[in-house]
Amino acid sequence: VAFFACCAGDTYASELGILSEAPPRLITKPWKVAKPGTNGGISALGTAASAGGGIAMGVCHGLFMFPPSLREVAALAYVGLVAGVVGSLVDSLLGATVQASYFCSEKQKIVKRPTATTTHVSGLP
Repeated sequence: VAFFACCAGDTYASELGILSEAPPRLITKPWKVAKPGTNGGISALGTAASAGGGIAMGVCHGLFMFPPSLREVAALAYVGLVAGVVGSLVDSLLGATVQASYFCSEKQKIVKRPTATTTHVSGLP
């Protein structure tokens, strides 16, 4: 359950967090605003989405137990919640500290590889 909750939580955080109207913050420097799509950027909407993804995985696993009991479904939903949030936060921490991100002034977006028109944003260069 925890594995699937981590995967779902991180995916939901990435895909739905980018829709947040509030700008993301770097997980390593919460006072610093990051551009949407920056590795290591987090938002309240993305964190809530990771919790929702984790809970969804826990509930799905719990409902397929025979016979499903409310106690087991609730316990798996809780495990999913914790794993979804922790998994996405660990992924963001690794993205901010290890995975390099660059901002391309030509394309006006975050890119993975440095070029003549990019500036280093986060991670190891």
